[in-house]
Amino acid sequence: MYQYVYVLLNPLMKGEWIYKNKEFKIQPFYVGIGVGRRYKEHFNLNRGKYESNFTKRNLIKKLIQNHTPPICVKIYENITKKSAKIIEMDFIKKFGKLIDKTGILTNITDGGDETKCNMLGGDNPHSKKVYQYSLNGNFIRK
Repeated sequence: MYQYVYVLLNPLMKGEWIYKNKEFKIQPFYVGIGVGRRYKEHFNLNRGKYESNFTKRNLIKKLIQNHTPPICVKIYENITKKSAKIIEMDFIKKFGKLIDKTGILTNITDGGDETKCNMLGGDNPHSKKVYQYSLNGNFIRK
């Protein structure tokens, strides 16, 4: 099945960002790959409990609440999964990530991965241990 590469843009941030032959007058803040309606999933604020990228989710929520929803642009379509992953990784490398202070994107990983950043707990390198306490301050569980 063919994939596409899409970019989410912040309409409040004007400027000029160039990726290969693609020019953006609005700042990119996330790049992803998908099929079908994948790119639209970001705009469903009810799926937040399954979203591990809180920076991206909070920005989308803020933009929607301010009546300036993010703009989604498919920058490449009808490409192989391998090509989509390469483009995603290259885009992230060019613009950098907020999480590691290398750039402007809210992506958590360097791209090209399946679902590492969407896994909750377990082997996800971005997960943190959570400790649960009672209202009295007694430890319940990890």
